[in-house]
Amino acid sequence: MKRIIFRICVLCAATALVLSLAFMCSCEKKQVFPNEPITLPLEKTYTLSYWLNFDNAYMPDYSSFNDHPYFKWLEEKTNIHIDFEVPTSTASSVSELIGMLRGEWITRIASGSMTDMVEHYYFVPDIDGGIDNAEDEELYYVLNEYIDVQMDNFNALREEYSVIDKLLITPYGNIMYIPKITGIEDDNKGTPITQGLVIRKDFLDELQLAVPETIEEWENVLDAFQVSLGVTDPLMMGTFPLDAVLEGDPFLSAYDVSYKFFINKKSGKLDYGCISEGMREYVALLSGWRAKGIMNCSSSVTEEIKLSDSVGAFYATMNELVYLNSVASNPSYELVACPYPVLNKGDTIDLYDTYMPIGNREVNSTYITCDCDSPALAVKWLDQQFSEESFMRASYGKEGEDYTVDEAGNITLTDKLLNDPDGAISGIYKNCLLTSYYNDRDVLVKYAYTQEQKSAITTWSNVTRDRSVIRTTSMNMTQDDEELSKTFGNFFMIQFNLKSFITGGKDLTEWDSYVAQMNDAGMQEYIEISQNAWDRYLAN
Repeated sequence: MKRIIFRICVLCAATALVLSLAFMCSCEKKQVFPNEPITLPLEKTYTLSYWLNFDNAYMPDYSSFNDHPYFKWLEEKTNIHIDFEVPTSTASSVSELIGMLRGEWITRIASGSMTDMVEHYYFVPDIDGGIDNAEDEELYYVLNEYIDVQMDNFNALREEYSVIDKLLITPYGNIMYIPKITGIEDDNKGTPITQGLVIRKDFLDELQLAVPETIEEWENVLDAFQVSLGVTDPLMMGTFPLDAVLEGDPFLSAYDVSYKFFINKKSGKLDYGCISEGMREYVALLSGWRAKGIMNCSSSVTEEIKLSDSVGAFYATMNELVYLNSVASNPSYELVACPYPVLNKGDTIDLYDTYMPIGNREVNSTYITCDCDSPALAVKWLDQQFSEESFMRASYGKEGEDYTVDEAGNITLTDKLLNDPDGAISGIYKNCLLTSYYNDRDVLVKYAYTQEQKSAITTWSNVTRDRSVIRTTSMNMTQDDEELSKTFGNFFMIQFNLKSFITGGKDLTEWDSYVAQMNDAGMQEYIEISQNAWDRYLAN
């Protein structure tokens, strides 16, 4: 029996939990489909199983993947039926969800009930010797030989975009998973931003104020909302910066840092945002706003709250902006998009740590487990989703019914979607899949069917996209570095002290102690191995 050790850092726990599991599985089963070119559709229906998280936010009208028109079409196209096994979850936050999913998958491994395919959700079972040992430890297949034979569509993309192999192939030459193509960019402009801060324009008009641009202007506007209009929660951040652990907060970039790794402009090296001076200044800002009562970060932001006159600004998507403006009972109610805040007029915003061109070992990638007796077929099914035909079907629905294409190649959504009885947004979600394996960065923009949405995208996207750093979780590590990277579990819980600084649980006089705790727990070593991975990526 071979052994594999999983160390679990359960995010909602007070301390890290280390769990060792011994189990038996096999990558040496007799394979039903030999690794020879497979032609789809199959003559007879074959079933594969797939474990992945069901995100109802992207398919609100369906209770399972198999109900969605895209997956119905895909089964007809391939004659491969997928038994989607969706993890059960009652999590109330992102961090709790990650911990629950990790625990459920590890339980499956221990009980010998792995599915044929699995998509992790911000976790990877820690494997002795690193991910390259997954097949030796009888967990996941090494996929190189299957990809070479079965994945014509995916291999064409690898040939076109060298960044895929730079991130996908490990230092030992292995390919361990099939990643989604999430945002490959040739022109460094970045994926258009379709969500951000929105503010009550009718409140601004009443006070004869402009949309705020700087941090100082934001504070002045929020003060005015509270004092002059009696707005209870001028800025309703809700639990957003806490559940997301500050990542993606639109105020953070004003301080020229990322929540995670970014290139320090002074040293030219990787730095970790959570222990930086810029992060301290940012945390002090939010803490001060909370203390003054102009920012609420302790309540969930429901639709009812967003539509009330007790809130002046919050975070929203382009679709929410249109929807809320259309259903508000107050005839004066009007939301507009706000640009990313800056410290000083004329400053530009560098959005760090936003570039993840392909899925990585933790998220947006599919592993083929050693319990699968048809790895060649599983890989072939995944390859179908990298075809142009599948991309169009997933992104826009059925041509002629859901969208049309003119002679210039312009795509227009049809009245069937835009005039859906439940609204255009619902019509799009009912027929299109926003999380397909190959994503065009402009897909969401093409869903912008109103001027409100288009204007919001222009406002939110008026930033400098710093593509100098690809997310470090996308980097491949050596076995030694991967072992050292497990120190992340030691300081992750300490990092949650950032929440306490904002909510008032900790005083900012304790900041230096917090940074010292992070360093004592291995932060500098983690920065070093991440720098090593980054240097290897640049040299590749």
